[in-house]
Amino acid sequence: MNRYVVGENVTTPDGKGKVYAYSNNWYTVKLEKHGEIKYYTEPQLSKV
Repeated sequence: MNRYVVGENVTTPDGKGKVYAYSNNWYTVKLEKHGEIKYYTEPQLSKV
């Protein structure tokens, strides 16, 4: 089971964002600041 779910707010190395999708151990996160889409592995993320 994934630690984070789609729609969950998370903290990334680039700032806060929202989990958009999960695939093959990669989380797609839409960053709050610029609406930018970035990809992270689970160890890079933390709860808000």
